[in-house]
Amino acid sequence: MKLTRILYLSDYEVIAYQANAKLKTLEIVQRFAKNTEGYDDFKHYLQQDVKTPIFWLVDTSYEEYRIAQIPHVLGKDRKSVLAHRMKRLFEYTSYTYAQVQGRETSGRGDDIVLFTALNQINLLQPWLNDILEYKIPLRGIYSVPLLSQSLLRYFSPEPYTLLVTHTPKINAQSTHGLRQSFFVQQSFQLSRLIPVTLEYSQAYAKMIIDQIIKTQYYLNSTRLLPSTTPLSVFILLPPPLLHVVHDFVNKYPHPDLYIHCIDIHELAQQFDFQSENQLLYLHDLVAYHLVHITPNNH
Repeated sequence: MKLTRILYLSDYEVIAYQANAKLKTLEIVQRFAKNTEGYDDFKHYLQQDVKTPIFWLVDTSYEEYRIAQIPHVLGKDRKSVLAHRMKRLFEYTSYTYAQVQGRETSGRGDDIVLFTALNQINLLQPWLNDILEYKIPLRGIYSVPLLSQSLLRYFSPEPYTLLVTHTPKINAQSTHGLRQSFFVQQSFQLSRLIPVTLEYSQAYAKMIIDQIIKTQYYLNSTRLLPSTTPLSVFILLPPPLLHVVHDFVNKYPHPDLYIHCIDIHELAQQFDFQSENQLLYLHDLVAYHLVHITPNNH
């Protein structure tokens, strides 16, 4: 039986998953805290199987995003220009990635490029050192926000989209996190991750809407979102939390926000993801996609 091994790294912990493509399941094998005991447990976990490749998902507040233009060149010249620009943007980290998203429709027709970087290498390095020590095959290190772009095909296509999801806790004080990822013409632009301490209540629903409005103001101020253009918002949550937010949105509508509340379990069923977890997260859906499609290493 072919199994896929996936690691999920957040600011708070590492979670080891085991995926079964035939049964269409994804199960948590073990959790590892970011302390001495957690690192020791992680080494023991790796020692049990040094042959099965690992897919690594990173979901962190330490990821940085920049959109820039470069001259439209090809081959070795493009690689050289991308490397030079990357070095200028992110001087102090080696964990970087560039994705050409298209070309300008006016002027010189420059390439539009998304540059990303993990600006806190200590978040990743201790765990990676163990994987390298045991010579375990590593298929790739992937950004959860970047991979979430693949989920947009399940929603109605919109020119300006904000995907809002909850995450596991991101520090010892939080109960969970809230991630907002912004897309233009289905292409990823940036993402925000904030800690949340509120329980599921009207106050929690208000906080989500307030954070969406805060992001909308930022997008307007940076001209990523034209000031007269409504923002299409897809809020992806499990049923108990979704009902609270849905009721709040209906009670306090915002005319410049097109808000869609979506059951994350119903979305999972659309691509035959079978899960017994009562609380699904965005990274669960992204991890399941890795079982079937292996993207380029970020």
